[in-house]
Amino acid sequence: MHLSVDYLQLPDQLLAVAFPHPLHRESKGQKLQPLQQKAATLLLESWEYEPNYTVPGIHLATVYSCLPSINTVASSKTHDIDIARAVTANLQDLTDHIFSANIIAGLDQHPQKMEVIGKLSETAILGTLWWGIANGYRDARSYMLPSTRQEDHGISKDGYLRGTDIIMRHSGVKGRQLIQVKTTLETEKNCARYHPEVAILTPAELTWLPSKGPRKLLKALSENEHSVLADANYKADVVLQETRDRALEYRKSKSRSRVQLLKNKENHSVVGEEGIEPSLRKEHDFESCAYTSSATRPLSHGVA
Repeated sequence: MHLSVDYLQLPDQLLAVAFPHPLHRESKGQKLQPLQQKAATLLLESWEYEPNYTVPGIHLATVYSCLPSINTVASSKTHDIDIARAVTANLQDLTDHIFSANIIAGLDQHPQKMEVIGKLSETAILGTLWWGIANGYRDARSYMLPSTRQEDHGISKDGYLRGTDIIMRHSGVKGRQLIQVKTTLETEKNCARYHPEVAILTPAELTWLPSKGPRKLLKALSENEHSVLADANYKADVVLQETRDRALEYRKSKSRSRVQLLKNKENHSVVGEEGIEPSLRKEHDFESCAYTSSATRPLSHGVA
């Protein structure tokens, strides 16, 4: 079965409304309304019985759950605890639907098993982080949204992977926190392939249950298990802070490298190439200059 173009494009269209060109900010609300209606219509369609629709269906439902936050960004307003609670409630409803539709129970027979687990992991971690804001574990002015497909396949100029599943904005912190979600614990070698600014989170790392995948976090969200979600948010914040520290050191290192490069260029221009004496300025002939320079020549008027 061919996937509906709307299923593939609509999530990115919804997310793009929140971050358009500043000159078009006044049209955000007008653009968002029809997209919301289209998304609501699509979500009424049953996606749990069509294997090809499972991954894009979960992604669309996850983005749709974040509409209170998207609306807030689109209106250039500040997030607060009520927005966080609304998004969290939407994501908890989504997890209820995932369990009632037997998506997890039927994973072993699903033709796209690993892709579904990956998408469920993203939803589980996004919901966990929003739960942390809604319950006072993070500043209420912070927020996070799923990334677009383009942002999920980024590569930096220096060759690092910048693939991003979630983009987080911390209150009082400039820039964005890039988060890559993995389904299993990553080796140090694999982590080193990602840009120092990208935080890598896995459900296994946040729950210490590698065999459970995203199931434990999704179940905790569905049943509002405070202890599991609070502990997961604490572990996530440790990783996020370590990533910010690593990114800061990386930027400092690059800045030092640029300064050293400039110094090397300056030294090279003074010393010259090896074996070649640098050219010296021609000695200035002040005597002849005294007769020809307009700077020292006496003015004709007022001179005897």
